[in-house]
Amino acid sequence: MKRAFTPFPTISAAAWLVLLASLCVAGWQLYTIGEISRFSVENAKSAFVPGAGRAESLPREVSQAAELVARNVPPGAPIRLDQSLNADALMQQRMWEHLYPVRFSQQDAVFEISRNPGPSSPSCRIIERGTHVVLAECH
Repeated sequence: MKRAFTPFPTISAAAWLVLLASLCVAGWQLYTIGEISRFSVENAKSAFVPGAGRAESLPREVSQAAELVARNVPPGAPIRLDQSLNADALMQQRMWEHLYPVRFSQQDAVFEISRNPGPSSPSCRIIERGTHVVLAECH
């Protein structure tokens, strides 16, 4: 009598027991490592929530500028950074990244983001003042 073809090789009962015991030991080791390191499933899940880590990774000025721009600047309007923000390479880069798709232009922008106390030019009207940055309309 011919045996039917099976895609899995025949494994003895002893081999199954060894496999099961190995999986139990590996599971116990992972559990122990999790207990020692105080692993939290909730913390692991929180990494995938939109905006996770934003407060920890962004300068306060950037987060606040994003809020001011979202509330006060019409979509598509270019904005510029004041001289102190524009000269700070880290701040400039983080503003560009976080406020995307807002267009930045130092020449033709009407709206300006500056550090407190705000722009010194008399041609600027303060739209909204935050604790770290100020949004102004400058002509």
